[in-house]
Amino acid sequence: MFQRNTLTTNFHDIYIMNSDGTDVQPLIGTGAYEFRPSWSPDCSKVAYDALASGESDIYVYVVP
Repeated sequence: MFQRNTLTTNFHDIYIMNSDGTDVQPLIGTGAYEFRPSWSPDCSKVAYDALASGESDIYVYVVP
C-alpha cells in the first residue's frame, strides 16, 4: 500500500499493488489529500489521515 500524487486531480490517493509491483489499483481516492495509510492487524481496514475539511482528520476505510 502506498500514496501517490495523481496529476489529474493533484491530490494524494492511496493505492495497492502486488508485491512484484504489478496491478496497481486505487484503494482510496476521495478527492481529498490522503496520506499515512496503515493496515489493521487483520488487513480488513486501513486507517489514514486526510485533509478533507482543511484540517487533518483520521479516517478508517473497510476493505471490501
